[in-house]
Amino acid sequence: MIDEKKYEGHTEGEWKVGARKGAMTVRDSNGEEIAATNSYLNARLMADAPLLLAEVIRLREELERMTTLCTWWVAEAERLEKEMEMIE
Repeated sequence: MIDEKKYEGHTEGEWKVGARKGAMTVRDSNGEEIAATNSYLNARLMADAPLLLAEVIRLREELERMTTLCTWWVAEAERLEKEMEMIE
């Protein structure tokens, strides 16, 4: 599991891929070059890191919300089952 807390304080915003002397570069939203690689695909992945992190956080929050909702439904079903047993 990814510990997203270790990324707190990273430069948010859109990171961009560029080129410099035959290498692909990645610049953060402040325009600072933060990485260079010979692979466009690796540069693209690095540039998408803030978006990927935001999606991990969003999905974890949604999973937590859904887990809470499912837990409530299970408890409610158990309660209703006990009520039905008392009626019979």
